[in-house]
Amino acid sequence: MTRRRRAVLAGASTLLLAGCISGPDGSEPTDTGDGDTATTTGGSDGTDEPATTTTEPATPSLPSDLRLSEGDLVVDFPAFSAGDPTVEREATVSFADGPTFEVVGADEGEAIPPDATDPAVAVSRTLSPTDEPRAFVAPTLRDDGGFEFRIYATTAFRDIAEMQLIAGDGDLLSTEDDVLARPAEFEEIADGVFRDTTSGSEVPGADDGAPLAVLVSDVSFEQLNDDGSGAGTPTGIVCQPRDSGGSQPDVPAVAFRFEYDGETITVTHEGGDTVEGANLTMRLGGDPTDTQFEGTVQAGDSVTVDASGYGSGDVLRVVWQSPDEDASAVLAEYELP
Repeated sequence: MTRRRRAVLAGASTLLLAGCISGPDGSEPTDTGDGDTATTTGGSDGTDEPATTTTEPATPSLPSDLRLSEGDLVVDFPAFSAGDPTVEREATVSFADGPTFEVVGADEGEAIPPDATDPAVAVSRTLSPTDEPRAFVAPTLRDDGGFEFRIYATTAFRDIAEMQLIAGDGDLLSTEDDVLARPAEFEEIADGVFRDTTSGSEVPGADDGAPLAVLVSDVSFEQLNDDGSGAGTPTGIVCQPRDSGGSQPDVPAVAFRFEYDGETITVTHEGGDTVEGANLTMRLGGDPTDTQFEGTVQAGDSVTVDASGYGSGDVLRVVWQSPDEDASAVLAEYELP
C-alpha cells in the first residue's frame, strides 16, 4: 500500500418502502370500517364468501447508485459516472482521458492483496452480506468534469471503529498538506449499506472536482502522522490517484516458503526477484519480529523467527517497502495452524 495521507467524506440517502394491496381478481379494496381494507369476492352461486385480504410484499426502492444482482446489493459503478471508466479486479479505476485511481484495503497499515482469504476489509462493489466488512470507493466523474468520491460500506465495516475520513488534493497526504479530516458521516441508504461522499469543495485549498486521495479508516489524521512519516497503521480503505509525476514502483515478485515446528517459523526465499533485506520487514501478529532478513536476499536464503507466545490464527507477513518508503506491499503471509 502506498503510504499517503487522506481525507474524510460525507453524504446520505434513506431507504424507501413501497407496497400495495390488491385483490386476487384485480377488484378494488373495500373499507372494512375499522381503517383496514379488504377485498371481497362472491361465490359462484351468488353467495358471499368470507372477505380475504391479500398483501403483496413491500419492495425496497433503492437509490439510483445501487442495484440488486441475484439478491445481493451492488454499487452500480461505473454506470453512474461520466467518462466511461473501467474497473479492474475492484482495485483499479481508469478514465480514458483522465487519471487512474487505486482502491486498496488496509489491515493495520499493510495493503491487503486482492485475492486474500477472509480479509480484514474486502474491497468490493458487492455489499452483501452486510455482516462482512466490505467497502468500496467510487471516484465519480461529474457532468461538469469534476470528481466526487462516494464511499460505500457495510454495517460490519462501519462498526470496525469510529471511522475517520481523511482527504487531500493529489496522490500524497503529508503533514504539510491541507487536508479534510473528520469523522466519517455514513448514512444508511439501504438495509445494512451506508454511503459517505466528499469532493474537493471540502478540502482546504483544493479545487472543487480535484482528484483526491481519500482514506476511511480507524485512525485519525493525528494518529496517522504521530511519527511525522505518515506511515500509521490504519485498517480501512484508501482510494488514491496514481503518481502523476512518474511510474509506480515495481513490487518484487518473490516466492517464500514457511516451515513451522510449533515454536519457530523458518522463512525461505524460494525463487523470484532478489530483494534487499533493508526493504523487508517480517511482522508476526502485527509486531516486527526480532529476527529479520539482512543484506541481499536471494533464492536459498532463509531466516528463523521465534513464534513462541503466538498461537493459531496469528499471521506472519513478509512486507516489502520501496527504497523511498513511498509504497509497500505484502509479499507473502503464513497463518499459524
